[in-house]
Amino acid sequence: MKSKSLIAASAALWMAFCFLCSPAFSVTQSSFKGKVVVVVSPHGTDYLEGAGAIIATMIQDGATVYLVRVSNDEKHGYLLPVNQVRVQSYDEGNRAAAIMGFKQVIDLNLKDGEVTDVPEPELRERLAAIYRKLAPTTLVTADPWALYDPDLDDQRVARAAVDACWNASSRTFYPELPVIEGPTHFQNIYDRYFWTTNGGIHPENEYFNVTETLPKELQALETMQTAMSAEMSLAQARRSGETSLSNQPANTAAIHAYVEQRYGRAASKLGRRHAAEYAQAIYHYAGSAGTEQFIRTLAYEKKNPPPSIALPKLMRVEKGDGRVVLILAPDFPSLIQNAGGTAVQLHQAGFVVDAVILTNQGKDGNAGSTAAAVLANQTEDKNAAAILGIRRVLHLSFEQGQIADIPATVVREQLLWILRSENPETVILPDPWIRYINWEEVLLGRIAADAIFHMTNAATGQEQQEVTTTVRPVTKILYWENNAENSGNTAANAAVDVTSSESQKKQSLSALHAWLGLQALLPQKASLSRDTHFSGVPDDFTAEDKAEGKRVAVPYAEVFHQVEP
Repeated sequence: MKSKSLIAASAALWMAFCFLCSPAFSVTQSSFKGKVVVVVSPHGTDYLEGAGAIIATMIQDGATVYLVRVSNDEKHGYLLPVNQVRVQSYDEGNRAAAIMGFKQVIDLNLKDGEVTDVPEPELRERLAAIYRKLAPTTLVTADPWALYDPDLDDQRVARAAVDACWNASSRTFYPELPVIEGPTHFQNIYDRYFWTTNGGIHPENEYFNVTETLPKELQALETMQTAMSAEMSLAQARRSGETSLSNQPANTAAIHAYVEQRYGRAASKLGRRHAAEYAQAIYHYAGSAGTEQFIRTLAYEKKNPPPSIALPKLMRVEKGDGRVVLILAPDFPSLIQNAGGTAVQLHQAGFVVDAVILTNQGKDGNAGSTAAAVLANQTEDKNAAAILGIRRVLHLSFEQGQIADIPATVVREQLLWILRSENPETVILPDPWIRYINWEEVLLGRIAADAIFHMTNAATGQEQQEVTTTVRPVTKILYWENNAENSGNTAANAAVDVTSSESQKKQSLSALHAWLGLQALLPQKASLSRDTHFSGVPDDFTAEDKAEGKRVAVPYAEVFHQVEP
């Protein structure tokens, strides 16, 4: 299905999209001599993988750099016992930090893979205390706005790190901290650098010549043997489709070759584009940037207009041969509208298609009570699923409209059970990085992406370990783009021709009488009635499929952002 070319096209597309609102892409002209830099890393290897050589350049240039490691990395050993991984990662991380030349390493020791459940005000306060004590001039951390980074910990830590910049600068926040720590001369950190990892996409507007400092990054990464061995094991499993992962650490030579190939080659490729042996790129947010940088930005954009937005490419639906596709949705109408035609195409090609509905759909209908709405919708879901060729529907039955109150890890554990037992090759779900959509779709998309990210890791959901040791990694994710036109999002890189299955989409939607009864009343602003019944399909149901079809020269299409996890 040409997935690699689609991913490359998508990355280029997003770089073009983000280019319009970012500074010029140019070599850094800043001097870091005398600056105080704080690096906030969600996990022990993140800062190395995202910006290791850049940070080493700052240190070489004369900056005093502190490393804040937020999590304990206990889940970065895959099949190894978490206690063993925690101890090994701590020792290896300290050796890596010594190679880099940090002034000090500060460990918050939060539980790896579960930072998303830590209240954000608590995390901000801990970081604000560090900022006030160190009074840094520069922050380096993960990009909290990076698209398609599946690790929930990254977003939570990065967002808290950025928010803490302002929180720490105001005495109205945490008035007890100066009393405990003494007077502070800290001001807001306007100079910020953001990296992204795990396949995330974000704008990069500044590059560093890291020819002299890349060896330090690579040496530090090689020191992180536990995490690198796990990363290599997972990469091998994804390439070969193995049913189990090795829990034996890789030898030193193998780790060296892997680090050189993955990180050294990328730096070499970027370096060739900028007349350097090795280079690394990063997003530099300069909140206090002066007129000079603004003028450079305008001049660069005038000479280098962004490339045109690419169109999604039609996917060829290959023979399924009994392989499993799992569709995740907050409710069944959302599934039909955004992926119903694709479900039909996959079923007809020989795939086994199953569906997971996150909520109980108790608010969708006029049955007179939540319980009656739940019963009606879940019964009708199965009727609609049969029309689409979906084998079975699994209802998790979380209270509709209240998913935000449930800890993300609770939802993730439920999804992990299903992913590990279903062992799907492909997962289809809402795109949580689309703007202006239902918040429960965003939550489902982010948590499900995190579950896919963790599903081969026996340290996550340890009670599921017997299932985990035989699980195969998901090889393809299709994020559907609900409301893409209104959100201005143009991330779609794949499309499915659903012309032949559009009638089945309509037929399946017409089976959802309870939901349609509610929809019929909303435009009329009528009072809700218990006996309202409506079996028609909304007139504009096919409008989006028609619009997407025009983009790829077919009558009807469903579009997705396709990634390989």
